[in-house]
Amino acid sequence: SWAKDPRINGRLPYHLHDDGQTVRFWSVPEVSAAWDHGVRPGDVCLAPDTTPWRERTGSVARTKPWNIGYRALQGRVGEVVELAARRGDGSEVRWQEAVPPLPWERPISTGRLDAHTGYIRILGWLNSRKWHDQLTSAFDEMTPFARLVVDLRGNVGGALVAAQEARTRFLADRTLLGSIRYSTATGELDRPHDIVAEPVPSGPTWTKPVRFLTDPLCYSATEDFLHGLQ
Repeated sequence: SWAKDPRINGRLPYHLHDDGQTVRFWSVPEVSAAWDHGVRPGDVCLAPDTTPWRERTGSVARTKPWNIGYRALQGRVGEVVELAARRGDGSEVRWQEAVPPLPWERPISTGRLDAHTGYIRILGWLNSRKWHDQLTSAFDEMTPFARLVVDLRGNVGGALVAAQEARTRFLADRTLLGSIRYSTATGELDRPHDIVAEPVPSGPTWTKPVRFLTDPLCYSATEDFLHGLQ
């Protein structure tokens, strides 16, 4: 458990990996202050100091290196913090930036990996008109491609309804995704109930080959999004 100031409701747009000795930037968005300062994935993070978080972050071993960094990057929205990195060429850079709300400015981004492969990055699930419009536009952009990569790395969750709607865009027909059992008033488990989903009634879909990229920070609504698609 974590007792957290309710004003801590934002996070810097990076992911760090702390192996207990060295902290490295694992994800650096191209539309970020760190990127503008020449910081790239794999560069060493010198600030913020993750040492205090190593002792007070409860996590299983496979996720702890990422969870330490995730917590160290959280803060109050608007608070200006100092960051520092040692780049691959050995030079050090320092800069300041304000903590943005979560997810940050561009929760969905697109690109291409080659002439035949489209790419969608989803940083968080938001049940807002703007987010749904971004998702629709992303799928529209992918239409010419023969295959698709959806990058969910670092996506810790968000609005379940948004994740479920995005999931239906990958279904060709009514699909049995699995089952769920609810707890009863007596503390036992009810019988299994089927989880069935229908394709999205309108808007672009994707039924061509697709791969999803995940990591140990994929939690909550992201797991619901993935559930049954395999």
